[in-house]
Amino acid sequence: MQLLVEINSRSERPVVVDCYVLLKPLWLSEAEAVRDAINSINWAYDQGAETVSLFINTIKKNTLCHFTHQLDHFPAPFRYETPYLYSVFEVLRALPDERRQRTLVLGITSGMPYDIGPRSCPLCDNILNGTITAHNFTRRVELLDQVNKIRCACRSGWEEEMRQHHDIHQHIDEYLRELEHRVTNGPWPKGY
Repeated sequence: MQLLVEINSRSERPVVVDCYVLLKPLWLSEAEAVRDAINSINWAYDQGAETVSLFINTIKKNTLCHFTHQLDHFPAPFRYETPYLYSVFEVLRALPDERRQRTLVLGITSGMPYDIGPRSCPLCDNILNGTITAHNFTRRVELLDQVNKIRCACRSGWEEEMRQHHDIHQHIDEYLRELEHRVTNGPWPKGY
């Protein structure tokens, strides 16, 4: 979106708007998170954003993501799990080419230390992270096609989670009551 800003009543300068979209905020299933990111990116472009940065959520200490990640007896998605790296490619693949080419993927390369990164496995981790970096530099759609050919246990786990239907609206009151109870009365997860 280019806005014209008047400076000293004599000149105009364009302002470029970049929108940031978080992949998998709290309490969304993997499939909901992918749909949310696609819808949010398209909405941003519909509003005139010049570029969008898709941030892959991670778990950092002393955050609500960290706290809920340690609630072992809670079901997903209330017990927070980071997104699969495969979800990044699902989001990019769903965007029209012109929008995909203006979308940058960030989060794991931001320089901010995190405790738990996006999910994959040791076999796929370097390949997927490298492909994200390559896509950021080249914006070549062929890279997305190559990721689609990977067959691995972590990809199977991602596919299974993508098929699961979870309606957060049915459970949010229950989760918030339990979270409030824990904050007030404990027991706290380790490290809190």
